[in-house]
Amino acid sequence: MKKRYKIKGTNMKGHIVQHGANGLVILKITKNYNPFMRQVFGMEELEEIKC
Repeated sequence: MKKRYKIKGTNMKGHIVQHGANGLVILKITKNYNPFMRQVFGMEELEEIKC
């Protein structure tokens, strides 16, 4: 099962689709999607959701 993450400071949730350089990840937002929100985040901005 995919790990799900929540973006700190928002109520947006999603899962990682790609790991990039320098610890950045591309997040596919699945809950409370905002088309104007960026999709690349540092791991320190995310918090893992315990399922």
